[in-house]
Parts: sequence; C-alpha cells; structure tokens
Amino acid sequence: MLISTLNAKELSYSHCLGENYIIHFPENISDLNEIHEDAFILGRGTNTLFKNKQKGQIVSLSKLTNYEVKGNIVYAEAGITLPTLINKLMTYNLGGLEFTYPILTSLGGAVYQNFGAYEKTISEYIIEVNCFNKKNKTLKTLTKQECLFNYRSSVFKANDYVITRVSLLLEKIDKILIEKNCEHFKIKRETAYPLSYNLGSI
Repeated sequence: MLISTLNAKELSYSHCLGENYIIHFPENISDLNEIHEDAFILGRGTNTLFKNKQKGQIVSLSKLTNYEVKGNIVYAEAGITLPTLINKLMTYNLGGLEFTYPILTSLGGAVYQNFGAYEKTISEYIIEVNCFNKKNKTLKTLTKQECLFNYRSSVFKANDYVITRVSLLLEKIDKILIEKNCEHFKIKRETAYPLSYNLGSI
C-alpha cells in the first residue's frame, strides 16, 4: 500500500483550497485488506470538496488502472479514468461510453453514482461489478441486476462495498466514429459550462 500526503488542491478536480491529507493508494487487490471499515473511498475528486480536517482513513483507487479486452467485453479496474479507457478502447473499435467524454471521473466513481448524460447511463453497458467488502474483508461479484442501478444511484451508496473492477459489454464502432462522437460531446459540454476546475453540471 502506497501512502502519500497531498493537499486538497491536488485531490479535488476543482482545485479547491484546503488541508493536507494522508492518502492510502492500494496498488493491487491484496492491499485492499488494509482498508479500514470507515474509510472514505476517493475517486478522481471530480465531485468532491475538501473542507474538514482528516478524521479517518482516505483511500484512493487511482493506482488500480489495469484493463483487459476479450471480444466486445472489457474488464477494467475501478481507478482508470473514463477518458483514458475510451481512448485505449478506440484501438479495438469498441465504443459506447463517448457520452461521458471528456469528464475525468474514474470508472469506479461513474459506476458508484450510475453516471448518466444525454439519455444514456453507464449501467446500460455493465455486465457485473467486482467489489470488496470493507467490513468482512471479502471479495464479491454483483450482477448488473444486483447493483440496483437507478437515477444517480446504485447499491454501492448504501453498503460497505468498494468497487474494484467492472465488466462492460461495449459496441463495435469504427475508431473514426468514436473520435467524432467524443468531439461532439466535448463541444456540447463546453457550450454548457467550462470543463476545467469545476464540480460538474451543477
């Protein structure tokens, strides 16, 4: 487990001012056993403000970024960002996630809140989610149905599960079209609000 001290400005996508925090970075699945039951799981900070002094363990999954492609199915760890994953999957002509572009959220964070925009949600592409139970230190696999996805919601908001890996069924789309789709959604978002140093569409 890697441990670093970082300032709120480095942790929050909005570059908010704040305290210094001790952050734990699991580098593999076995490191998850060191997560405390009351730990705060931090994604990429795209919807997080830091204002209080640290009271408990803060864990970032940003080191868990491996992915694997088998046909139309992608197995990706929770710490990879959606723009990174989209760009890497272009070489396989796999698309569908362009509606999230270029929001710098982690895959795990997107699944946690069932990221949605432009009449699409990430749950449409999910097969199953691997997670770690902070309370009893066990790994578990949930089907899409068991994730209880709803508007901006999932089962992960109401229990001790930490999302570790996601299985996605994506669409075969030509790389050029994926690039065009990404540019379309990037421009669409830029006309609504500045894409840097913000907390999203709010």
